[in-house]
Amino acid sequence: MIGAVAAHLDAQGGDLAQAAERVIGWRGSAERGVRERISEAHIDARRADHAMPRHSEVRQRAVFLSNYDMLMAEQLVHGVDVWVNTPLRPWEASGTSGMKVLVNGGLNLSVLDGWWEEAYSPDIGWAISDEHLYGNGQDSDAADAGALYNTLEEEVIPQFYERDSDGIPQRWVARIRESMARLTPAFSSNRAVRQYTEEYYLRLGAAYRARSANDGALAAGFLEWKAKTAGLWSHLRFGPLHTETRGGRHILEIPVYLSELDPREVRVELYADAKAGHQSCSRI
Repeated sequence: MIGAVAAHLDAQGGDLAQAAERVIGWRGSAERGVRERISEAHIDARRADHAMPRHSEVRQRAVFLSNYDMLMAEQLVHGVDVWVNTPLRPWEASGTSGMKVLVNGGLNLSVLDGWWEEAYSPDIGWAISDEHLYGNGQDSDAADAGALYNTLEEEVIPQFYERDSDGIPQRWVARIRESMARLTPAFSSNRAVRQYTEEYYLRLGAAYRARSANDGALAAGFLEWKAKTAGLWSHLRFGPLHTETRGGRHILEIPVYLSELDPREVRVELYADAKAGHQSCSRI
């Protein structure tokens, strides 16, 4: 998205970019360790001038953070007002950094991909373009860049600086409250671990205890049944199919020879392909 952003910077001028830096930048000071890592990232970026050879104006406004991990994210997410995420759709893996921002009172401004496509609502954050057609890279970048700067200029920045007589940004605070109340319980590791535990881990644990009881009698019985069924399966066969149509309904009959298989352990399912304009059906 570098090329598209650079072109848009030229069109918009510097005032908007300077205002955006104040809104999106850190609130307060970062830890010394993170400052050092960002300085190292600046050095890495200068060494990699070939990445943006034609856009020197972008190099003055962009920082590459190498080896981005949870320790660095910890410092970033509790120090921003707006978390901007601009993945190339549909390649966003998830967007967990944006989730971490929630509990710290930050708001999300993101492309509708990953978790944000599921979580987004106009009263809790902002979306960068609502188009779901991805197109080619340059077209998508240009559309997202335009949407990003329009959203910053027309919505995010004005709302951030809009204060009441007591100096409080009421609409901004209302967004923070809605975001924290509605999204934090749903998009958190607490919820994920609780859900996995209740729906999967506890059930798996109970099943394991049942199968391992009495020296694994249930598991041994299952393996014995599986071996017996595999040995008898080749003897299973169907007889001739008989069809009849009565009263507008098709009646199909076919004998099934199970050999020594237990009928209670076998399910026979009939599938009928449909004529044009009708749904296929299956009947057990």
